[in-house]
Amino acid sequence: MDSFINHDASSISENSHLRHLVFVEDWYRNMKDNSGTAFFTWLKDQRNVLVLIGDRSFQSSVYGSYCYNGSQYQLLPSENRVVLEHIATASQEYRTMLNEMGELKSLLDKAPLFMILFVAATLLKDRDKHTDIDLNDGVLTAFQKIIANKILVLEKDEHHHGLGKAIYLLAKIYASEKMSYTLFPEDFFLKTASIMGENEYLVERIEMEGYPDEVNALISKKTVSLKKNVDLNVIQFNHDVIAEQGIVYANFHKKELSKALSFDKYGLKKLFDAIAVNTSPIGVIMLWLWLHTEWELAMGENAIEQLLKVLQIGAPNVTGGVFNAILLALPTQDLRKRVCQFILEQQDYYTLQPGIVSTALINAGTKEAKKAAETILSQTDFLTLPQGIVSTALKKANAETATTAAETILSQTNFFTLPQGIVSAALKKANAETATT
Repeated sequence: MDSFINHDASSISENSHLRHLVFVEDWYRNMKDNSGTAFFTWLKDQRNVLVLIGDRSFQSSVYGSYCYNGSQYQLLPSENRVVLEHIATASQEYRTMLNEMGELKSLLDKAPLFMILFVAATLLKDRDKHTDIDLNDGVLTAFQKIIANKILVLEKDEHHHGLGKAIYLLAKIYASEKMSYTLFPEDFFLKTASIMGENEYLVERIEMEGYPDEVNALISKKTVSLKKNVDLNVIQFNHDVIAEQGIVYANFHKKELSKALSFDKYGLKKLFDAIAVNTSPIGVIMLWLWLHTEWELAMGENAIEQLLKVLQIGAPNVTGGVFNAILLALPTQDLRKRVCQFILEQQDYYTLQPGIVSTALINAGTKEAKKAAETILSQTDFLTLPQGIVSTALKKANAETATTAAETILSQTNFFTLPQGIVSAALKKANAETATT
């Protein structure tokens, strides 16, 4: 949200002749403090923007007061029956299972649709592996026990030992109210599993054979692009509730897991030290953030130096979203400035992810931001840089450098074909200079 306000919002405001539809997904996750003050302060002056918010409840008085005509639509679990009736037509087996679950109407109506289908599909396929499941206990309990059984299978399997612990760790990070990033690098996941399970050949085995069914039921793998020609394999939970309402309760349903899934600060600190080198920096940073927020490890000088070392090595492969998460976790403005200034001190910092560079320019000290902005605009090919970087640099550079850059932009043949953010910032700077003179 901070990144949107700092960059995209201005582009929308400057193009009031265009209509914009803005989606805010999972408000509860992305705006944990339920404030949204900056967003709604901006929004109330926009006549060309419609916002659609998805949330778990209507508890936020902030966005509630902005709803058009009281437009709040609650999707109730009781509406699942219509969907389930349609799904039941797929096969007689599904019809039988859903009928069995449907007899427990008061329990079924309280469960999310995904949870119902997860339980139904699992019991249809492997009921003999889940003999401890009693639907009379409710769909949620069945859901949690099924997941606990999968984690237990992984921990008992010598070939895959460690995967269950790593999945549990990732679920705890994911479910933390103090965290907001939802993708985990695959190498971070596998190295964590190998270390926690003392399973030396785990990574090689997974590369050759793939993940076992128990893992695939809980997480999925995909490839995301960090920047041009740089891709990253990541894993994500197949649904929020798998992590937040399932995996994190595994040790409550299986006593055999209570020791395996018990973490302490010392053990987690050793894990961090072991993966801090030669592991995707995104995963390392997420673990660092979790340890220093959820586990409240002190953010002293040693901790900050650890963070800066990770950034120094891995900044080219860190996303703007992760960098924003770092700044949100740091307790003081001075620390946020220090980290931003550190980014601007890196060689060729303007080639980093646009969100990182723009955020660093905005949050660094005035002197450091101005110097960095002037370096950006002095590049002979600055027009080829991402528009977020160029437009922010135009705002932060001294008047002379910014005006010269704006003139360079507007003197280009067909300058209006350049990225909208760059042209808009150049015109604004040129107009401001004209008004001054």
